[in-house]
Amino acid sequence: MSISEPLRLLKALSVEGELTCGQASELIKKKSNDHRDYHPLAILFCAGYVNIDTKDSSKTFASQGIHQLSIFLYMMLSLGPGKPYLGQSVSGSGFDKEILYITAEGHFKLDELAQKRSERIWAILIGIAVGISVAVISNHVIANVPVCN
Repeated sequence: MSISEPLRLLKALSVEGELTCGQASELIKKKSNDHRDYHPLAILFCAGYVNIDTKDSSKTFASQGIHQLSIFLYMMLSLGPGKPYLGQSVSGSGFDKEILYITAEGHFKLDELAQKRSERIWAILIGIAVGISVAVISNHVIANVPVCN
């Protein structure tokens, strides 16, 4: 999993506004074809950047922890309910149609990252401008200073 995978999913959710869990599952790059593929989505849940609009509002996904949540997501979205995995089994259906949305915290995180990127670009541009100015001024000063013999 690359560090940008959760960020890529978060940006996709921000652009679309909301996705079904099935659509989010299709966006996930499948590398290991097991629960580890769902770690980026589980990370977003546990960080509070995304949430799900479930019929069972008492269920809190983030409280399960990243590992357990990624196993649950894999079982519900890839294997299908009722199929055992790592000694666990879940029941239910229609989870792939549940609505996944970005939270206010997720929007704030994207804004923060965009602001940091903008600040870095400005710092680089200012550094280049200062470097060029110093080179031009010092070249001008050296050219106009009389040489003592």
